[in-house]
Amino acid sequence: MMIETDDDRELLGSGNGAARHPSKRRKPAASKRHARLLARVFRARMPYAMLSFLAITAAAAIPELSAHPERASTYAFVYAMEAQVWLVALTLIRSTGLSYMRAVTIALLTTIAMIALTTIYHIVSSSDATVLLVTLSYVTVGAMVVFPWQPRAQMIVATASVIAYAAGMAAAGHLSASTGLELLGLAVIAALTVGSVSVAEHYRRRFSELLGTARATAWLR
Repeated sequence: MMIETDDDRELLGSGNGAARHPSKRRKPAASKRHARLLARVFRARMPYAMLSFLAITAAAAIPELSAHPERASTYAFVYAMEAQVWLVALTLIRSTGLSYMRAVTIALLTTIAMIALTTIYHIVSSSDATVLLVTLSYVTVGAMVVFPWQPRAQMIVATASVIAYAAGMAAAGHLSASTGLELLGLAVIAALTVGSVSVAEHYRRRFSELLGTARATAWLR
């Protein structure tokens, strides 16, 4: 005899008709379960995303400020702003009743804020174009690795990175013959992250559906 759990009831439905025809309930229930699981993943990964970003940014200050000590006050101010954004995001994502869409919104706004603040620093300090290019690439790839969202969310991040780099180069007056190639390289990296997220999401959802089918079959035995 199988013990019926809340997920099993959601999967099969509470009525006899739903139990006789589990396929009517299986896909909606699997989607809800999949969304709840991903919301928990966002909540669990956000602290690591925050610590990783702030640690890497702090480490990057060593070569940056060693070469340009006059940028220390600007770097410290932007770093403090980034830390504040992460702390707000961490507080919001730890709230009870976190939904998948709310988790995606929090993570997406946080990532875009990091892109914007990083670009602003490089515009104000007139730093090298390569530094901004590498930083935006890190943020774009890092978002793909850390956050289990759908391709459209990664597309927003990828587009924001490309636009930020183009705007940063134009505002800082760093446009040159190589800017187009650098922009193309970032766009290719961004497109690859969107494709990777699409593949990962396909297999995540497929696994969730297979798991739901297996549990429904076991419950009916």
